[in-house]
Amino acid sequence: MKLNKNLIIILITLCVLVLSGCGKKDDNPDKIITPTPLVIGYDNLSSNYNPFFFDKRSLDVVKMVHTPVVLFSRSGKLVGSSVLEEEYNGNNYTYQSIADLSVSLNQSNGAIYTITLKEGIVYSNGDAAVIDDLIFSLYVLLDKTYDGEVLLNELDIVGLKNYQLNNPLFESITDGEVEAELSNLSSASIADIRDFIYEKLYFKMEEMKTEFAEGSLYQSIFEYPKDAFAALYRRDVAYDSSSKTEAEVISDLALQYDYDYQMLGYILYKNPNYFNEEVMDVVRLALAKASSSESVNNISGIVRINDLSLSIETASFKAQDIYKFMNLFLVPRNAFKVLGYDYQANSFGVERENLDQIKEKTVFYGLGAYKFVKEENNTIYFEANKDYYLGEALLKYVQFRKIITSELKTSLENGTIDMISSPLLASTIIDLKANEDIALKKSFYEGYGYLGINKDNITDDDVRYAFLMLFASYRFKALTNTLGHQAEMLNSFYDCKSIALNNPNEYIYNSKDEVEIYNEDTLMPDKQTSALNAFVEILTTNGYSYNTSLEKFTAASENNKLTYKLYISPYATTSLNRLATEVKAVLDTKGITLELVYSKTEAEFVMDVKDDKADFFIQFISDIKTINVEERYHSAAIGTDANQFNYFKLNNNDIDILIEELMVELDDLERSLIYQSLQDLLLIEAIELPVFQKINYIAINKTRIVYLDSLFENTVYFRWLDNINLFNNLIEEIN
Repeated sequence: MKLNKNLIIILITLCVLVLSGCGKKDDNPDKIITPTPLVIGYDNLSSNYNPFFFDKRSLDVVKMVHTPVVLFSRSGKLVGSSVLEEEYNGNNYTYQSIADLSVSLNQSNGAIYTITLKEGIVYSNGDAAVIDDLIFSLYVLLDKTYDGEVLLNELDIVGLKNYQLNNPLFESITDGEVEAELSNLSSASIADIRDFIYEKLYFKMEEMKTEFAEGSLYQSIFEYPKDAFAALYRRDVAYDSSSKTEAEVISDLALQYDYDYQMLGYILYKNPNYFNEEVMDVVRLALAKASSSESVNNISGIVRINDLSLSIETASFKAQDIYKFMNLFLVPRNAFKVLGYDYQANSFGVERENLDQIKEKTVFYGLGAYKFVKEENNTIYFEANKDYYLGEALLKYVQFRKIITSELKTSLENGTIDMISSPLLASTIIDLKANEDIALKKSFYEGYGYLGINKDNITDDDVRYAFLMLFASYRFKALTNTLGHQAEMLNSFYDCKSIALNNPNEYIYNSKDEVEIYNEDTLMPDKQTSALNAFVEILTTNGYSYNTSLEKFTAASENNKLTYKLYISPYATTSLNRLATEVKAVLDTKGITLELVYSKTEAEFVMDVKDDKADFFIQFISDIKTINVEERYHSAAIGTDANQFNYFKLNNNDIDILIEELMVELDDLERSLIYQSLQDLLLIEAIELPVFQKINYIAINKTRIVYLDSLFENTVYFRWLDNINLFNNLIEEIN
């Protein structure tokens, strides 16, 4: 790589300061001395550093010590053991993983994932990493009782259900056989459905106890959680729980439901079909047990090839399934020492359906860039791993310091810490933005807020577009007055697997007849005035009667109306509520009534929207990993089942075809082009207004670290910490 002399000097200075805060060179030009550690402040670190059962508040610690098997670039590209180069946001980056993941498809829409580890990688204690360590990890993550953050359980792995349910025939029982059984239930199926109902009531009671502990409103009415539970979910209105124990209340209510799982779904979630899929599996297992009592000792779809390779076979394939491998860490199985490991004997080092010992264990060495040295005085001390697969980090020491929220800003400004890597309060963001010594970089993509339209209720494309145009013009005002610095307005439809859809610099719903009515340079009041005038014109053109002297609509066109209902999820943020009230007020001035309906529970909101009660609906989705185009826009996702999320009632064959192409397309460029075509069609349909993505920031003290923007580039796939060795690579190239 060729660099001019001035750039070399700048980068050497930059990297020394980034890595050490006050590092210096000695007489050896090839050696960088970093006596001062990089100190990163957190106010939200938990003490759960387990590589399987970490939470969002401890993931940074885990990533320092352990390395993911599957790595993704900032744009979401799969990274292999060979160097990957990409340009993202105007900057050039390189990546390299500890393993290769290849995918081959078969004619039945199944897939075989082959994972091959890089040869010669060793843990920080000197032990060699082998494929058996990964097999151990897979059997932890795919255990029936696993309840952590890794999503491998969602892969349709051949033999997984047979293993989890310990029956070799479960996966071979067809839906037709299950439906036949449901129409004429055997005594065995009835007994299993009763057990299922009891289990669901048990967990609902646990939820009620948690609500009470957190200060539920029910506490003002009921003395004990069991009594609130009984009042809400009993079928017998005369049932008195006052003299009953919790266990008795659950048993009594289970008897009241008997095996009526659809009534349970309706009472618990206002949806009689809520448990349909789960009950189908309950019945499927009953049928399997009736035909076989044999046990299953392994997952047939996971096959060890050699010391460095394995394959995972799935019965179905979707291109976005590769992202389910995120945060799958390769860990030293011997460090857990729960059970012996012998692949040939179907002993995988895991006690089946009992992960307690593994969950309680913390492993302080791994394949990561650093070793966990100790934790004391609210500080975690890390030291560079000399055996790191990309070379020993020149930044030898790093500290994570736990600091109370009220002291974070001061600690950063006075140099006690070099940067903050946990979400900031809105007031802190405002203060730090005003400090020229502090750099802020977007991070922590935390959720998606949007407004949707039910196409069955508002059938006119132009009318839907006019409403979205008006709502769109008020987004910035609603965000500025509420979330402000903790959100970014979106002008693209959100999908957790595509940054290609996110194009925040181009406005949507801001033109009429392909003529722009406002742009980013237009002042806020003028945007809203232009949008309102266009709204009136579009509705008038489409048959609404408008009294120009009153400046109000007096009658709606055929199949349209003057009164609409907007349903608001209880999880909707203040900014979404503000958007609704702002637009309601302006519509009132034009003779159109927008009734705001505030749902009491998310289940009630979802059911009412699915039942076509809402013309418009507003929702905030906090878990952005669950958002994908297949489940939101495909016509097959219209319905009342729990996993059907096409609330828009969008039924467009061209959109369905594009989504089906996305599900199997592996080429990144082709996927980007398909996404763009999908975006264009969704804009034409006018069924959704993206409002915002909730974000936060990392903060860097530029007097301690010479700030280079590209080093701290974060996306939903990649955090700056994922490649802390990037600093080191720059130094090595220069020297």
